[in-house]
Amino acid sequence: MRFLSLPIKLLTTFSVKDMNLKFRKMKLLKSLGLIGLSLMSFTLVVAQEKKAERTPEEKAEKMTIKISEELGLDANKTKELKVLNENFVRDMQRIKSDPTLEKKAYNREAKALKDDRKVNLKKLLSEKEYAEYESLEAKKIARHTEKKKMNSTPPSDRAANRTKKMTEHLSLTPDQIKKITPLNESAEMKIEAIKKDDALSEEKKKELIKVNRKEQIKALKSILTEEQLIKLKEAKKSHHRKGE
Repeated sequence: MRFLSLPIKLLTTFSVKDMNLKFRKMKLLKSLGLIGLSLMSFTLVVAQEKKAERTPEEKAEKMTIKISEELGLDANKTKELKVLNENFVRDMQRIKSDPTLEKKAYNREAKALKDDRKVNLKKLLSEKEYAEYESLEAKKIARHTEKKKMNSTPPSDRAANRTKKMTEHLSLTPDQIKKITPLNESAEMKIEAIKKDDALSEEKKKELIKVNRKEQIKALKSILTEEQLIKLKEAKKSHHRKGE
């Protein structure tokens, strides 16, 4: 009986190991399947978002509304500002679509158009309004510089920095950190893929990044508490008010 018990034990051991191996394989296949579905979903979002770009009029309208609201302009000034912005956007669109323009020539013409727009804005706005406009533009440039700096940072580092800030601001629990870390990493990887996609225009890249951020916030709702979500919302509002 002792001689028989040894083979039985060995068979049992190998059977358990075999089952564990099969289980791990099934788990791996499931994970790969989920990644595949995620990538398919992302591809569909990209395809759906590849619509026609905004017309110069639509871009000018957006610019006008933003500046008018920020400076509290009246109806007449808003109307004049819209015409000014439409001309500027059309001219910028013209030089952007000119294949004969080299980079130096493009930069020179773009600067001339921007300078001319500033001169016209100075004529249109009051001294106080223009000073406020200049202040907002300075903040925008600072924000753009900071974004360029962030864009040169690897996605994994950006994700780690985002998780760190969230942990400090929202007092995340170890369990929440464990769930949020891969979420932030996935979001930053998708954003990196969008930025490197040469088939997308800058306008489309911005739109897709917004879509990605919205999906990220939606996922966070199942991880964070109501109190933490309120804090996160307030932090975002404060972030925009500071022009960052």
